[in-house]
Amino acid sequence: MNHHQKPERQSVLIIEDTAQTQAQTLLDHRDDLRILRADNAEDALSILVYNQVNLTLIVHDSAIALCREIRDCDLIADVPILLVCANDADAQTAAYEAGADGLVVEPIHDSLAQAQIDTVLRLDRFAQRREISEKLEYAAAELSTLKECDPTTGLPNSLMFESSVEQELARALRSDYALGVLVVEFSNYDSLSSVYDQAALDKLTRAMADRLSSAVRGRAVIGRLDTRCLAICQPLPRAAELTRAVHKYRRALVDPYMIGDQPIEIDCSIGASVSPNDADDAGRLVGLASSAMAHARHLGRNKYHLFAPAARADAKRRLELESRIRRAIEADGMLLHYQPRLKLSDGAVMGVEALLRLRGEDGELLSPHAFLPVAEDSGMMEELGMWAIQRACQDAASLRREGLDVRISVNVAGDLFAKDTFYDELCDTIDHFELDGESLELEVSERAIAPQLHGTLYDLQTLIEKLQRKGVGLSLDNFGAGLTCLNELRHLALDNIKLSQDLITAVPEDERMTHIVANLIKLIESLGMRVIAQGVEHEVQMETLRDMGCDDAQGFLFAKPMPFNELLPMLHSLIATWNNVYGNQVSARAS
Repeated sequence: MNHHQKPERQSVLIIEDTAQTQAQTLLDHRDDLRILRADNAEDALSILVYNQVNLTLIVHDSAIALCREIRDCDLIADVPILLVCANDADAQTAAYEAGADGLVVEPIHDSLAQAQIDTVLRLDRFAQRREISEKLEYAAAELSTLKECDPTTGLPNSLMFESSVEQELARALRSDYALGVLVVEFSNYDSLSSVYDQAALDKLTRAMADRLSSAVRGRAVIGRLDTRCLAICQPLPRAAELTRAVHKYRRALVDPYMIGDQPIEIDCSIGASVSPNDADDAGRLVGLASSAMAHARHLGRNKYHLFAPAARADAKRRLELESRIRRAIEADGMLLHYQPRLKLSDGAVMGVEALLRLRGEDGELLSPHAFLPVAEDSGMMEELGMWAIQRACQDAASLRREGLDVRISVNVAGDLFAKDTFYDELCDTIDHFELDGESLELEVSERAIAPQLHGTLYDLQTLIEKLQRKGVGLSLDNFGAGLTCLNELRHLALDNIKLSQDLITAVPEDERMTHIVANLIKLIESLGMRVIAQGVEHEVQMETLRDMGCDDAQGFLFAKPMPFNELLPMLHSLIATWNNVYGNQVSARAS
């Protein structure tokens, strides 16, 4: 830079309400300044927003109000302000309180005013230089970062990734948790490189990295080992969770990628190792995961391989269960069991909840906790959800033919609920079985709607409104898991809130939790929604919840989940029994 070069002219905005003020003439001879003028707040704010102004000089009857208005606007709040005011202590105090950086006191003394203006402009130029210095320091830090990061993805390079693994290993050993390392290879990189240029391949690699990053939970670290391999360092509660972690990241990569309008399939081979089972140093863990990845590549397209022997056995069981679920969906071999829901005030049957079931190899029913996580990891929840809706509608039509018009509620996973075509598919199913929307209720978990509460809330509200017009009920399942709050729910016109069984179990023994549940019920009802307690197992729970004002309940106290062929007689029996036992109590209280 030429040190004799004239500095760029600084800009001064004069806000005045008279044509020829002493302040304006004060700057007439200042060729070194760029003078801008405004006579009202709207013009002044516009000039400040769209120009680099180094000083604002306010000579206006509404100077205090103008000063405050500038300070209240985030885009221009930092602009230096000199305010012309009377030689009065109260006026000067008010000016400083409004945000003035300095005052030019009337009557204006020319040389003193010039000195004040020059001082403020000099300080502003100093602030700009300091900002430039900070930017240079930031650029130096960025340059240092480039030595540690992969320039294509911005992820830690192999050295930094291995260092991160080493640090995480030390924490894992101190806190007694496992640490998984996954190496993910872009296996068809070479074949795609013969068709696409390097920019396209870099774009695909970044897209892979973005998908992996979006699947991260907790303190996982993602890095790039080389041109074709990304790596993940994933803390785990125990070594056996490695398989599930692999499935989670595998699912994130499965959908096609786009180059322009062209969908591209990427083949990913994944290898994994886990500490402390396989190794207790970073280099060894990464090396074992890389070896396992090479083995996965030889197994075929989009395969994975686990180095850990214990995890391999778990992976085999999960693959067998995944295959069993898929066969059950294809062969209509899934089952629905039903659990009634009762109105606490008079014992009326308000509906039944449809619960997915699957038989194991021995013919025994598997716990939903055993097979639903596998179905979720394998991307089958969408298919399972639509199958459950179709079967529930079929059973609702059968109940109607038997004279029971009972609403059936079905759990719907987030992937299905967010699907663009879900509403149309739902309506087609309802119409196919000649039902109306009132025959069906959808239960969505907090986890399913939480992303939309914080993102595409408009889309969620639109879907809920369409479901309501169709007559389909909507419940939030398992409320109390901590993902949603009542303040967010007030924006959604839900029909029911189902309290988590963890909350209900503590009633009434835990006095503090009972108080919390009572307040929750009041708050939910104030939002115009019904409250449903699930997992009610004891009469004292039922009586306490009823006294709190809880609307409905379901649980083993009333009936266990049962196959459809047992549902019709159970409904008749349950209604009769409840009316005989509790109907008189309700009548007695009313009298």
